[in-house]
Amino acid sequence: MFDVNYVSFLCLAVGLFYLTGIIAHSLYRVDYPFLSTNNTDKTSPIPFAMAVRHYQTRNEGLPYKLVPIFCALMTIGVASHVFLEQSVLSVCILVAVAIPFYYNNAMVVGPALALADKKKTKEQQLALLRSIAKGHLLDLSGLGTAFFIVLYS
Repeated sequence: MFDVNYVSFLCLAVGLFYLTGIIAHSLYRVDYPFLSTNNTDKTSPIPFAMAVRHYQTRNEGLPYKLVPIFCALMTIGVASHVFLEQSVLSVCILVAVAIPFYYNNAMVVGPALALADKKKTKEQQLALLRSIAKGHLLDLSGLGTAFFIVLYS
């Protein structure tokens, strides 16, 4: 039969899994190589150029075009889970998801869109990339926490 709790859990789990995977992939393939180089005085050209190119062209790929769908799916899952369960764990999931959503626009989306401007200097691009990396770490910690709460609840 049709179980509303199961559908709510499925929406939440699928949305969290996809978004956490996208963020972890960006951290591992782009942000970590960029951050692991010495960026104090001279920026290593290969990870720096790769990171700038990635954030300038990432919206062209299918995985990033699907992100709004999975954000909506996760939002529906969180809202329905909080409404149906009405427990302390539901509120913990809501807080763990709300914090990355709140900071995501300022720390990830805004700087990624600003990198598309070819007139940015290398120092400005460096600051934007650092902001994106910090935002991804915050997103991964919040969404990862929510994912493990959902997984073990």
